[in-house]
Amino acid sequence: MNGNTSLLRTENLWFGYKPGSWVIRDISLDLPEGGLAMLMGQSASGKTTLLKVVGGFLQHNRGKIFLFGEE
Repeated sequence: MNGNTSLLRTENLWFGYKPGSWVIRDISLDLPEGGLAMLMGQSASGKTTLLKVVGGFLQHNRGKIFLFGEE
């Protein structure tokens, strides 16, 4: 980790339900501990899929997910 305290961090996260059909493409985010975040987007833009991936319910295809600095 880079010295600050991140609750959740992703690096270049990719996910697709089938090969070549990406729902999430190259998502990097850093949510600090104690912070507040909002996930907004159009219907069918991948919001729920992103939450399922970072929650561990779906396995991402590429990238990394860190929770409290641990992959």
